Amino acid sequence: MIERIVEKERQLAEYEKWMKESEREEAKRVLKGAKNKHQEMAAYEKELDRLIELERLKKEKKEEEEWAKREKARVNLLHGVYHDRERKVRDHNNEKDYEKKVKEDDKAEVERRLKAHEEEQARKR
Repeated sequence: MIERIVEKERQLAEYEKWMKESEREEAKRVLKGAKNKHQEMAAYEKELDRLIELERLKKEKKEEEEWAKREKARVNLLHGVYHDRERKVRDHNNEKDYEKKVKEDDKAEVERRLKAHEEEQARKR
């Protein structure tokens, strides 16, 4: 009978030891799972951050390309305005020179006719 009690206590002690080991193993497994979950979340957040940064860079590049396109258009417009203004000034100066030449030619013609008239009047006298 004592042997049975000792055997039962030994079995109970083994069972308690086995239960503690099982609980310890379960705790380790849960902790490991939590660590894995934490690592997975960290990896997910890192990937999410990478994707967000990639999208930001794409948007920034697109904005820079748009800005460069607008800047080029603005520069081309200013060149066009400058060249048009230069042409207008040149045309105006050419017109003034032409009008001056026409006046000089008219004046020379008037002086030639006046001289011819005076010579004719002098011959008639």
